[in-house]
Amino acid sequence: MQELSLLYSDRFRFNYTEKNQCRVDPSAMRRIVENLVSNAAKYSSPGTEVEIVLKQNTDGFEISVKNKGNPISEEDQVNIFEPFHRTISARNSSQKGWGLGLQLVHGLVEAHNGKVFVKSNEVEGTCFTVEIPS
Repeated sequence: MQELSLLYSDRFRFNYTEKNQCRVDPSAMRRIVENLVSNAAKYSSPGTEVEIVLKQNTDGFEISVKNKGNPISEEDQVNIFEPFHRTISARNSSQKGWGLGLQLVHGLVEAHNGKVFVKSNEVEGTCFTVEIPS
């Protein structure tokens, strides 16, 4: 988070509990968080906060990355984890990308027997949630 704060200033709020324990590949988890958080910073409204929540649950743990900005259309939400897929707003923005970051996140999460979801609308903003079982 410190490295990302250097790129995107102090827009991040990190919420977690101290007793989070899990068995994961730390490099994979770092890549998952970096991709989700950098996307949230790039595609959110300027100056808005990006919230990262880590919480343990009975089945493992969950990471959520939330931001405010243009919502992802329902059509794009269905295909967002496909290789080379970029949302309509991403294609129309000045942000460069290959459309591989979320596909990589999806693959790394699946390699941990987990799941990744997206929920996006104008009222609540966009939230990517990763669930990793223990």
